[in-house]
Amino acid sequence: MSVAGIFAARLLDADPEADPPWLATEYVEGPSLRAVVESGGPLPVDRLVPPTTQLCGALGSIHAAGLVHRDLTPANVLLSPTGAPGDRLRVARTSTSTRGPRAAR
Repeated sequence: MSVAGIFAARLLDADPEADPPWLATEYVEGPSLRAVVESGGPLPVDRLVPPTTQLCGALGSIHAAGLVHRDLTPANVLLSPTGAPGDRLRVARTSTSTRGPRAAR
């Protein structure tokens, strides 16, 4: 199970057959989108466009790998304070990410 994309957290290991199923992804330093909005309110448009574009790229990579995230929430969108401005968002995968049809639903 591999997602090739700079905006999706890299999968390190997983056991989908375990009880409960689990996975481990790379550590992403920085707050979640949820924490940013809760502490500072809604993002202004000029700060919202880059992460929205990056989020679309992350979902494209996830779907291209034949996976469906199923738990995409602001808590699973991580904003790294490091890196170039266009390389700061990462989508965390959860145990609810599943293989699914390649077509969007």
